[in-house]
Amino acid sequence: MRQRIASCIVAFSLLLGSVVQADEMTFTDGSLIIPMDVEYQDEGMLEAFGLLYQLLLNDITIHWVINQDKDPGGIDFLTSAVDTVTSDAIDGHEYRGGPFVIEASQADEAMPIIEDWQQQHVTAVHSLTTSFTGYVKRTLTAAPIIGVFADGNEDIAFGYLNSAGVPDSLGQAWPDTKDNTAEYPGYPDVLDVDEIRGPTTSSNTDGILFDDGALPAYCELMTMHWGVNDADDDAIAEMREFLYFPTHLFAECQAVNALENSPNGYFLTPNGYIMDDQPSAVDELNPHLPFAQMDGEFETVGGSEPSYTLPEGDSYYDEGVVMLTEAGTPIGTRDVWMTGYIDGICDIDPVLEKDDGDEECDEGVGKVSYLAGHEYNTATPISENPDSQGTRLFLNSLFEADCVTTFGQPIIDVVVTGPEWTPDAQVTYSIKYSNTGNGVAYDLELTQQLHQGMTFQDSDVATSSTTNDSVSWSLGNFGPLDSVTITSEVEFASYGNYETSATLEYRVGQNGKSADSNTLLTVYSAEPPDGDGDGGLDGGSLFPGSSGCGCEIAGTAKAGPSLVQMIISVL
Repeated sequence: MRQRIASCIVAFSLLLGSVVQADEMTFTDGSLIIPMDVEYQDEGMLEAFGLLYQLLLNDITIHWVINQDKDPGGIDFLTSAVDTVTSDAIDGHEYRGGPFVIEASQADEAMPIIEDWQQQHVTAVHSLTTSFTGYVKRTLTAAPIIGVFADGNEDIAFGYLNSAGVPDSLGQAWPDTKDNTAEYPGYPDVLDVDEIRGPTTSSNTDGILFDDGALPAYCELMTMHWGVNDADDDAIAEMREFLYFPTHLFAECQAVNALENSPNGYFLTPNGYIMDDQPSAVDELNPHLPFAQMDGEFETVGGSEPSYTLPEGDSYYDEGVVMLTEAGTPIGTRDVWMTGYIDGICDIDPVLEKDDGDEECDEGVGKVSYLAGHEYNTATPISENPDSQGTRLFLNSLFEADCVTTFGQPIIDVVVTGPEWTPDAQVTYSIKYSNTGNGVAYDLELTQQLHQGMTFQDSDVATSSTTNDSVSWSLGNFGPLDSVTITSEVEFASYGNYETSATLEYRVGQNGKSADSNTLLTVYSAEPPDGDGDGGLDGGSLFPGSSGCGCEIAGTAKAGPSLVQMIISVL
């Protein structure tokens, strides 16, 4: 059944094309650029990611623009702009390092957030004065909920996140020191091994990474140095289940060994890693991928696991996962920065590998990122601190995760059906809500609007509130590739025309979202409006602009069912 549903989603994604993931896109005057090259963002490189988080938190859509054909250190696009703080003109600049762009249509909404951020942070933002066309590799739409594993070295993650100004789910800075008891009261997103493992070994979805319905409660989990002798196979089994959604798992130093060489690990390799020496220099691979974005020199750091080598004769599930490896060595020898989909289910670079025109992984699974070295610097400017580039890569992975982008989001559709005509005062409506996307919708609150003279009577689901003009249901979390129908019984006060509709409010990451249904008109009268006595059930429609099912499709008036509804009907 899942395979059949997935096939429908693949077709849906291909039909939507640029809605799921854009290719080339033209940005007009007034668009905002967050540069990521050392010429203009040398001092604010890490804090730029904190600005991204705040913009996403305020529903600003951000496009990650990367030249598909660039070489290491190459340009992503050339254009002219003006600095939003100094008003200095920037003529014909070659933007590098994977800059972020906000469309001109959202510039007025974004600027107050940017100006507030710039009061306390050195982050450059440019306003475009010359249109340009660039390749959008990712479209970011939601601020992620991040979990940090208290593995004994969680302070490394705290340092990386705080250096960027990326907060926890409560909006507060992460702890500034390590608590050796691994207890962090007031910090709900710092997770210990018992919480991740859960109360039983019989279930791999009963830990804190999941809700009661076995849906992921987090977008990302970071583990920085989990000692190999401390690795817990049951906790890793929970992480594996977590990765069967469009989530992200980051590991650094010994945590890489703890995960990849575990019986429940082997996320990127069939037989794990051999720890190897620290490279003195690296080759940059896949400079067109978001994970690989940086500008300037990269300096490796030491530690117990400064690089990773595959066993002789072994290979990655997907050879494209290596972004940094020792200079002059083949992939699989002293690798430093790797990222890929769990078990190689999808290629990390499907466009180049398959050449099928599909930019994303249709299976809706998670990514795993590994970074060699114990702890990177967080000092700027980057040009003088090349050992801070590892922190930048960590932050790349944070925002590149599918659960942050359009592809890893839920796609919610709400349809209200019921009679177009009724001779009875009491009527039952059906409200169907569906998720055809890969992501999870959290904290669903469904509200049906009631026309004057309609009184709510009953439902097959317990209501959360009822007023004179609406009724609501709290429906919890809602997973991908699922649909649910609830009923709502109402009573009409007297003969007349009555309209009803529904709105589903939900959360994606830290962001509130909503989806509106069609508006359904029901006539309550002794005789049907068309006078033929059959209520229009011969396949026709009683009312202009409505479909034969008794529902006018929102946003597609008179055009029949939406594409999403046609796919749902197949399911």
